[in-house]
Amino acid sequence: MKKLINAFKDKRLRYGSMSTVMILLAVGLFVTVNLVAGQLNVKKDLTGDQLFSLSSYSKTFLTTLKDDVTLYALFPTGQEDVMVQQLLEEYAASSAHIRLEYRDPLLNPLFVEGYAQGGRVEIGSIIVESAKRFKIIQTSEMFTREIDYNIWDYVITSIDIEPQISNAIRYVLTDNIPVMYVVTGNAEMPLSANLISKLEMANFSVREINLVQEAVPDDCDLLFITTPGRDWTESEAIGVRTYLENNGRAIFALGRMDSSRRFDMFDSLLAGFGVRMGSYIIVEGDTRYHYPGYPVILFPIISPHPITNNFVTSFETMFTPEGTGIETLDLRRPGTEITSLVSTSRRAYGKVNIMATTTEKEPGDVDGPFDLAVAIEETFFVDDIYTTKMVVLGCAYWLEDEFSDSINWDFIINSANWLVERSEGIYIPSRTPPVIVPLTLNQSQANQLMVISCIVLPVAAMAAGFVVWMLRRNN
Repeated sequence: MKKLINAFKDKRLRYGSMSTVMILLAVGLFVTVNLVAGQLNVKKDLTGDQLFSLSSYSKTFLTTLKDDVTLYALFPTGQEDVMVQQLLEEYAASSAHIRLEYRDPLLNPLFVEGYAQGGRVEIGSIIVESAKRFKIIQTSEMFTREIDYNIWDYVITSIDIEPQISNAIRYVLTDNIPVMYVVTGNAEMPLSANLISKLEMANFSVREINLVQEAVPDDCDLLFITTPGRDWTESEAIGVRTYLENNGRAIFALGRMDSSRRFDMFDSLLAGFGVRMGSYIIVEGDTRYHYPGYPVILFPIISPHPITNNFVTSFETMFTPEGTGIETLDLRRPGTEITSLVSTSRRAYGKVNIMATTTEKEPGDVDGPFDLAVAIEETFFVDDIYTTKMVVLGCAYWLEDEFSDSINWDFIINSANWLVERSEGIYIPSRTPPVIVPLTLNQSQANQLMVISCIVLPVAAMAAGFVVWMLRRNN
């Protein structure tokens, strides 16, 4: 007994006992905090791109809801996708008008068939429904998959869960869905299926129209015109001009016009609104505004405008390969206002001879700066006030899938929303899956990084080593 009493007097036992008690208290506190956080739904998203959290765009939009919306998640019991489930719960927690229900499609086949309308609804899909209409978000629409040739298999390149759900909520609550007609008939550059999907996700009803065969329909809210392969006929040009002059809206996504075969009718249509497409490829002379080693791949300057404000504040850029200038004409009708949206630096120049073996400036090249995208508003009065609104883009590559990971498509969708005067239609960008992506630097940043890593840091390390050596030597 005496030995036992003496053992309790040992400092090591007392310290050990104290450590054990502290560990037990810490574990108890940790468990208690987790239980309380679970009851209060307090969570912290530690993923780099906030994959399990709603963006500020969605949260702001949800605060404006006035009508009820029900989200039906079609998952087999116990097989819910964690990311989808977490986001759905955030939607329900962010608005009293959002109701979330889980329905097992295997146990409720008649429920699913009532929405399928003869089609197929994938397991894991989401049905968004209001009193006006419903929309089905298929599982395949929540993730963009592309083939990775390194492993010869499809990989997820973007996560579209939030954009799909938020825009579906907006869709089922909107009274009128804007109709966008993509112009065909003259070998125009087609829109990719992915870009059309993004436009539909942003709640545009996208259709095609062959202007050679028919006029602009009465239900057209917005024309989408890409670079034609041949000139328009006079009737086509007159038809589009008549549409635009009667409160019409249009996006012109164009590229360089060959100086040897300009399209007279197409040029006259644009000239009527004060602009003309360049016949050259822009070379950026300022290393801060082009991709390292490739002065024809521009990182242009974005100017403040309702279309671009969210890009200006986020310091994002647009990949712009082989862009051309949008030239503003001195001769244009009164009431026409042309606003620069995207432009080059003053050191840019236009390479007229696109077959040249050098990007250096040569005699005959055009001096910059250049506008790469402009917004045009024309207001005039006849028997009433008429307003034409257009956005003209000077880079056809902005439409390509290859550059969709930049803000190019966000810019196009913001432009479409601005044209139809839909301020609430803010485009919610997709999320990038947690994979290693290459860091993109312009030439100036690359030079600075090289100087820091190859000169500044080694010299600093040598200086620090010399100081330490001197101090030890003196001691």
